[in-house]
Formats: sequence, C-alpha cells, structure tokens
Amino acid sequence: MDGIPTTDENAGEDARTEGGTRPFSAGRLRARPDARGPLSFGQQRLWFLDRWLGDNAVYNIPVVLRFTGPLDAARLTAAVTTTAAGHDALYTVFEADGNGDPRQRLLETRETDCPLVDLTGLAPADRVRSAREAVEADARRSFDLARDPMLRASLYRLSEDEHWLQLTFHHIACDGWSLDVFQRRLNEAYRAGGGSVGPLPVQYADYALWRRDTLRGPRTEKALAAWTDALADAPAVLDLGTDRPRPAEMSYRGETTDFPLTGVSSAALEAFAAEENVSLYTVMLAAFQVLAARHSGSSDVVVGSPVAGRDNAKLNDLVGFFVDTLVLRVDLGDDPGFRELVARSRASLLSALSRSRAPFDLAVKQLHPERSLSHNPIVQTLFAFHEEEPLEPFGEGLSVERSMVATGTAKFDLTWSVYRRPGGLRLQVEYATDLFDADTIRTLVDHWQILLGQILATPDLPVSRLPLMAPAERRSVESWAGDGGDLPVGAIHELVIRRALETPDAVAVVCDEDTLTYAELVTRAARIAALLVEQGVRPEVCVGVCVERSPDTVITTLAVLMAHGVYVPLDTAFPTDRMHHMLTEVDATLVLTHQPTHDTIPHGPWHTLNIDTLQATTTTPDLDHTLARLPQHLDPDHACYIIFTSGSTGRPKGTTVTHANVTRLFNAVRQRLPFGPDDTWTLFHSYAFDFSVWEMWGALTTGGRLVVVPYLTSRDADAFYTLVHDQAATLLSQTPSAFRQFEATDQTHNRDLALRAVIFGGEALDTPSVRRWTNRHGCTTPRLINMYGITETTVHVTTNEIDENQ
Repeated sequence: MDGIPTTDENAGEDARTEGGTRPFSAGRLRARPDARGPLSFGQQRLWFLDRWLGDNAVYNIPVVLRFTGPLDAARLTAAVTTTAAGHDALYTVFEADGNGDPRQRLLETRETDCPLVDLTGLAPADRVRSAREAVEADARRSFDLARDPMLRASLYRLSEDEHWLQLTFHHIACDGWSLDVFQRRLNEAYRAGGGSVGPLPVQYADYALWRRDTLRGPRTEKALAAWTDALADAPAVLDLGTDRPRPAEMSYRGETTDFPLTGVSSAALEAFAAEENVSLYTVMLAAFQVLAARHSGSSDVVVGSPVAGRDNAKLNDLVGFFVDTLVLRVDLGDDPGFRELVARSRASLLSALSRSRAPFDLAVKQLHPERSLSHNPIVQTLFAFHEEEPLEPFGEGLSVERSMVATGTAKFDLTWSVYRRPGGLRLQVEYATDLFDADTIRTLVDHWQILLGQILATPDLPVSRLPLMAPAERRSVESWAGDGGDLPVGAIHELVIRRALETPDAVAVVCDEDTLTYAELVTRAARIAALLVEQGVRPEVCVGVCVERSPDTVITTLAVLMAHGVYVPLDTAFPTDRMHHMLTEVDATLVLTHQPTHDTIPHGPWHTLNIDTLQATTTTPDLDHTLARLPQHLDPDHACYIIFTSGSTGRPKGTTVTHANVTRLFNAVRQRLPFGPDDTWTLFHSYAFDFSVWEMWGALTTGGRLVVVPYLTSRDADAFYTLVHDQAATLLSQTPSAFRQFEATDQTHNRDLALRAVIFGGEALDTPSVRRWTNRHGCTTPRLINMYGITETTVHVTTNEIDENQ
C-alpha cells in the first residue's frame, strides 16, 4: 500500500528473534492438550468486553454464502467440518485462571454441526423470508467464550439449485482476512470431496506466544514512544454532530446500511490517485477526514483504520484474530488544499505503519487515555477500504456470493467501509443508533459523495471551502436563519454609545458596591480609547486586556472597541507562557492592565498600560465632547475580538470574530427571546470564554443592566444564588455543570427569583438537574433555552427551548 513493503518482504525481519525471544515455531501449545496459553492483546480486549457486556452479539462475524447451481449438501457440510478442524482458533475456549486472568485452551473434540434445513416445503415467497429470519436470529445470538466453539454453521436449501450456507464466527477467533482464508480452504475441501486439504505450519496459539515474546525488545519500546509522540494532546473524542447526547454508557446498539456510490466516478478517482502517486485508499481516506473535520468542527482529526496485522508469511493461511487498528491523525488547521491533505494523509499512514509493531491495545495501555464508558478510547470512528473480488466457483456451474449479516450492533460510533469491486465502488456504514438517526447517516453519505466530486474538480481549493451540500439542501439551510428584521446593526461599541446617548443615566454596570451609568461607562472607556488611538490602535490592531473581574472588565474591552481595535482577553489565571504565546500570535503591541494584574504580564515586544494611573475625572463628563475625539463609524465587518480556545491539539488557538457576526447573533436570538432595557444580565463567565460575549454585549447593546460577578462569588454556589436574587437578574447564562450547582442551591433556598430565562451553553445539557428544576418551576417561568455553538461560529449557532415533553 503506497510503497509499503509487502507481508513477505517484512516476514524475514519480523520472524527473527529479538532480545532472546524464541523463534516462531509450531506446536508449543498443542504439545500438551491440557495446556493453557496466553491471549493475544486483541483477544484479551475482546474477552474483557465480553465479560463486561454479558449476553451480546457485538463481536459476532456472521456471513452467508449463497450458492447457485447443483450443490452436494453432504459434501459441503463435511467440507465445513474439515475446514474448521484445521484451525485451532475455532476450537479454542477462553477461561479465567486462579488470578482472574484470561487463558486459552484447545477443545479436545473438533466437530462443527452444520445441519441442513430444507425449506423447499414452503411456498417460494416464504423460503427466503424464513431463511433470512433464521440467519439474522443466529447472527444476533451470543457465544459463550468459555464453552462454545468459535464457529456456528447451518445450510439452508431453498431449491435444488439455491442454498445458503450461514457461518457465524466470533471475532476473537476470526477477522476479515480470515473469511477469505476460510472460504478458499472450504472451496478446496469441497472440491476434494469434503476431506482435509492438509495441515497448517502454525496455529493461532503459537502466534499469540510468539507475538508476546517479540514485544519485549527495544524496537517495541521505540514504537510505543512513537505512539506517545504521535498522539500527544490528541482530542479525546471525535464528535461528528450527533442527533442525541452521548449516553453515559455505550449500549453498542447499531445499524448497518449499504449505499451505492452512484455519484462518484471510480475511474476519475483512480486517475487522481495515480497522478498523486498514492493509492485510492489514501484519496478516499483524505476525503473522509475532510468530511469528519467539517462535521465535527475540529481541525485535528483522529480516525482508526484496520490493518491485517499478519506480519509473518506463515500467518497468511490461518484463521484467527490478527487485525489491528492504525490510528491516523491529520491536522487541517491551516486549511490546506485537498492535494496537500492527500500528502499529509499518506505521511500519517506511513507513520502509523512504522509504529504498528506495538499493537493498538498495547499502545492504549501505554498511553493511559481518559477512560469512559461512553466511548472507545482514542478511536471512535473507523475508516476501512476493502478490495472485493468475485468468488471462485465451487465447481462447474456452482457459483457463490458472500454477504455480511447485520447484527443490530455497532462497535464504534461510526465505521465507514468502502468496497472496491470490478463494477465500481460501494459504501457500507455501521453506526451507533444511540447517537445517529438513519437520515443523518444518509446526509453524511450525500455530503461525502458531493465532496468527492468537488475534490476532482478543484483539488487545490482549501478544504474548508469545498462544497458539501447540494443546491436544494443549501437553500433549505439558509432559510432556517430567517431575516434579521428591523433590528440594530453596526459595530458593538456604536450600539453601546447609542444607548448612552439615549439613556445616559440608566445603570449599565454593577459590581459589588460599584455602579456605572451608561454615560459614565462610555466616558471612562472613551478616555482610555483616546490614549489607545494615540498609541496607534486602529482597525485590525490587537490589544491585550488583562484585568480582574470588575467594572474594569467592561471599561477596558469597550475602550479597545471604541478605538476601533480588536480586544484579546487574557484571563488572570493563565500561565505566563500561555499569555506570551497568545500576545505573540496576534502580534499585539499594547496590553491594558490595572494595578492587581500589572506585574503578571510577560515581557515581550508590547507596551503595558496600567489604567489605574490615568487621572480620574471628578466632574460630570461632557459625553459629546469626549466622543468627538475618537474615530467615527467602523465597518462592522472589521474584527471585534480574538478569543483563544485550548485548540484541538492542546495548544491555544485564536479565533477572530467580527462586529457583524456578534450583532447578527443578538438579532437572531431576539426574534425568539426578546431582551432589552428592562433586563438584568449576569457576567458569570471569564471574559476569555466566549460565553462572556453573549452576556456582556447582549446586555449593553440593548440598554440592559450588567451585573459583573466577582470571581470568588462565581465559585460559591450560595453566594452566587444570593446575588442573582438580590440583583433581580432576569437573564442567567450557565454551563450545565454550573447550573447543576445553582439548581441544588435553589432546592435548598427556594427563593422567588426574577428570572425570565436561563440560557445553557458550553456543554451537553445535564438532564437530571434540568428535570429537577422543571419539577419545581415548570418550563415557562423562567424559560429554559439550550444553545450550542463553538467559538468559530460566534458563541451560539443553534437554539432549542425546553418544554414539558422533553
């Protein structure tokens, strides 16, 4: 694949011993029939999962071979038995030893029941239905790993010339490659009259022992170090935009759907791959990574991809669980063209293969990712690519086709499998029904097909600009936004100034004992803004702001905007090196501070201005005169602020948002939740978190009253609840985790609050706390509104009001 050495080329190196390990030889477990050997790392994971899940079919591999033509049923059932008997893995059971650790043991009896079920007595229409029902029932029946052979088989006769052979394997003893091996040897056995086709040089238990031996050397340690480097600061979960919140524990319920890729020219894609000197697999993988990035909103995309894992030629004809998972990570943060992304995907693939000597399960143990019952560690989405060749006939006039049988389960959030066959491409998607609806999967597939076409047309276009939607879908989505109506437009500071001119004596900001009217707020901000202009601040110039939560939070950020600059909030809790990185990234030349924070600013090519050193005004300000000193109208398409998130890689990443987008947010929400001068808002969140944009400017651009919550009060549930009550707050913005504490305090105090609405954001909704709240207060007083968005989309992008039925 893409110039990677073949299995045979690697076999010599991997078969050699390392660090005193024993050579790869046969019979080490079979020498003693009662011997119990270790499991491979992959088997060990499946054994633990089976114990955890109990009665389940998650790791069943059910297939049906459909025979057309004259079939000798007795000969085929005999061939099934002899073929299975040649592979120890299918007659291995898994038991816990005295320490509770899993061990594998070979069964003494090697017989595979393959009953013939004659359906010819049924009406023709009922035969297929009965066969399908029986096959699906067996596919969903669990294995007892401590007692059962790892293969079940049945033969269904639908007519003299139509038979279905159902084979259900457990994944602990089988993988996709093994299906080809089993079918090929079954063909040979059938042609040989049902008899044996000869012994195999090694068995799976030999491999498990040898594999563990080879993992003791320095090459494995080097591979594990490479795993650690490759996945440093990787996102824990790839969230593709689910239809429902992720449950606390995976149920593994799922569906599998096939899609013909009718909108894709496989010949054109192959030609593009040849032009780029990569495989079709790499092109399709890169296209899927774009789809995942666009639907997740993450530029750091981590997906898994299966690899055969048969790194010794002696394993090629063996049935067993060898498949491993490559973890492929790609960064789209700089918005590359697709052609460039293909090169990155290939590099990621080569890197993953180079460290695959250390298997995925050993790497997980080494990496210690945060464990959760709600998702798989490291990889939740799998991309697979399969070559699908026509099956060899079992004899003259006896053709066969193979199909997989759905088990109603899903091992991952999403498994995206592309099959290349002589007639073109097809796609199979297995998805977790806890997370996705069928319509959402269909949309993903449609978007991918459109994306593939766009890639061929414009391979150098930045991937963020590649269209995903058909014209009709785009028109539908655009219609959801409605129109802005007759609502204020303009730069944020201009809307605040307008309020100061209309109602100068109205209270704008409250913090503890401090109160500022709109006139006082704008005048103080204007004095600082004038100084900023003298210092060279103008549109698109970034100014750092580092102040504690106080009226200065509002004054300084407003001052930067009034100077037509871009404010970059620096939380006082940020480490010095993080502040330095942020200021360097935005090319800041100036940082506003006040006395408590002045000495916390790192040294750099920027000037620091302590606003406390400015002479306080003691007379009533002349607002008009003050404003006249400042630059006038600002195009709202200029940047308003840059807020840094942790970034998908853990390195802070700045997001620039314009005045127009902030205004658009308020105008859109006010059509559903009117707010204005009669409202009191709380600034609960750090101004370095974009929820603060909604709180601070939502209040001040509409003439509302903003209560700045001191940091210690925000961390004391009783104190904050009291503040909300005493200040008669009407609009409360909370992350679900913060609201959980607020709700618990309300349950204790149960005071009459003035709240009109609680707006949730920043996290998935905490259903239990909301339910307890609605049991006491209902859903209308206050209204409960769940919003969602990311920093790049200006705080909130979707909204849903919670009602009694939710």
